[in-house]
Amino acid sequence: MAAGGNVDGWGLEKTHNMLRLILEAEPALLTARNGMNKTAAEWAKHEKKRQSAQFLSHYATMNPGLSGR
Repeated sequence: MAAGGNVDGWGLEKTHNMLRLILEAEPALLTARNGMNKTAAEWAKHEKKRQSAQFLSHYATMNPGLSGR
């Protein structure tokens, strides 16, 4: 999952709405780890996409049951 897409091109609201749609369709992506053993939120931090990292972390906190579906 692209942790944030192109915020400059899409805008922050559209980017977060896309992340929300993806996570609602496949909640396990929130806790899945990539080849570098990072979650989507950790990768967003690594890529310096701070707003997306905050969104993903907040989404996980506000929807604790999603990743367990």
